[in-house]
Amino acid sequence: MKKIKKAWKYLSTHGLGYRTLKTMLAIAVCLTIAYFSSYNDAYFISSVALLTMHITPQESIVFGIQRLIGTFLGGLIGAGTLYLSIAANIHPYILTVLAVGFGILICNLIRLKNASAICALVVMLILIAPFDDLPPYAYVIKRTLETAIGILIAVMVNFSFKRNSLNSKKAYIFDRD
Repeated sequence: MKKIKKAWKYLSTHGLGYRTLKTMLAIAVCLTIAYFSSYNDAYFISSVALLTMHITPQESIVFGIQRLIGTFLGGLIGAGTLYLSIAANIHPYILTVLAVGFGILICNLIRLKNASAICALVVMLILIAPFDDLPPYAYVIKRTLETAIGILIAVMVNFSFKRNSLNSKKAYIFDRD
């Protein structure tokens, strides 16, 4: 037992701490679900779980809520932009830059700065990633749900660890001035 504690101390002081382990576990859960459900786009769910993991469960839930809001905003903006691209016969790459900027602007205006990156990510997933032979509305729902599932898995994994979370500063859903 003493050797295990010594090894853990060495690893945790050299970059392998609880956050890394929680991130690895969240990705493992995502990949396991994808494997057993024969889901081919495990990358999207896993990458969002990676981006959502935070040090404490409290931070994870606050940022998770913000990122869920950003996910759905990105889904709405991405859907509107995708339909505009199809209707106006404009290449989606051209509209992606504008849609990403619009999503970030909206997140900043509603004081959800931690949601802006995930909003932009969902917009890009909808407009840039391969279309999967789905109708546009189904494709948008798929990409939005993938992101939401990755966020929820990361938050649930983070809550499964009970580590001294009282040492962290308070996080707020809405940014404070």
